[in-house]
Amino acid sequence: MALYNYLNRIERLDVLIRQKRTGPLKELAEKLGISERWLCLKHNWIARFVIADAGENFQTFFSLYV
Repeated sequence: MALYNYLNRIERLDVLIRQKRTGPLKELAEKLGISERWLCLKHNWIARFVIADAGENFQTFFSLYV
């Protein structure tokens, strides 16, 4: 069940980024149902695994909207 929730959050984050609806950090954390701290801690994980595949455009986009 925890894995399902984790993957669901990643999918929702992807949708929010594609729609440019992430908003400020606090708002994004609320939309994902997590704490701001958890989101900040996981940012490094996202950067390492997701951005490595998506390239520089994703990194620039993510920094602008988070």
